[in-house]
Amino acid sequence: MDQIEPSTEVQSPAQRAGIIASFACLACLAYLFWVVRPAVELLGVGWAELLVYTLVPITLTFVILHGSNFHREMARMARTSFLLLVSCLIFGGTFFFMVVLVFCACAFPGIGRTGP
Repeated sequence: MDQIEPSTEVQSPAQRAGIIASFACLACLAYLFWVVRPAVELLGVGWAELLVYTLVPITLTFVILHGSNFHREMARMARTSFLLLVSCLIFGGTFFFMVVLVFCACAFPGIGRTGP
C-alpha cells in the first residue's frame, strides 16, 4: 500500500457526522418515548405529542449535521435544505429501526430470558 493513498478503513468527517447524528437521533427518540412520554401525555393534545416526537429528534440531528463539515462547499440555502432532508431521512430510518426493534421484542418475548 502506498503511503500517500488513504486507508479504506478511515471514515470521512461527513460519514462520522452522519453516524453520530443517527445515534443521537436514536437516543433522543428512546429518551422521548420512555422518559418524557408521561409528561407529553399530560398535555392531552394530540398534535403536541406529534410535534415533540418528530421535531425534537429532527432538530437535534440537523444541529449535529449543520455543525459538522458535512458538505460545507454547498451554498448556504442549498446546504440547509439538503441537511434538513438528510435529517428527515435519518429520523425516518431511526423510527423504522425502533418499530422493528419493538416488533421483534413483542413477537419473540422469550429470547434473552434465562429462567422459567
